[in-house]
Amino acid sequence: YSWTFTANVAQTRIVLNLGKDVGIYYIDDVEINPAIISLIANGSFENGSGDDFTNWGKWNGATRITATTVSTEVQEAARAVKVVNPTAGNPWETQLVSDPMTLTVGQNYTASVFVKSVTGGE
Repeated sequence: YSWTFTANVAQTRIVLNLGKDVGIYYIDDVEINPAIISLIANGSFENGSGDDFTNWGKWNGATRITATTVSTEVQEAARAVKVVNPTAGNPWETQLVSDPMTLTVGQNYTASVFVKSVTGGE
């Protein structure tokens, strides 16, 4: 997925609300690009240990958010995020949130994320 937006504030975060539907989601390669360099720290989710990801918070549904190294589920490098929603709910019941990043108000940015979904569980 990718989308373009114009910054209207100087600080922003990526918030992935993943709690709405039952299913499994694999997330990798998150970027915000004004040009060639991504502004998101650890968008490939390579940094961190166990089921924690450096520069990313689990604001809700932390037990649903884990790491995976299964090569067919990883887009970039060796590690990605795996989200398992056992029941449908509100989108914000499972949230993966980036650290804040500085943007230039009025500048266009392109955000992108790789998401692979298995609906209804494994």
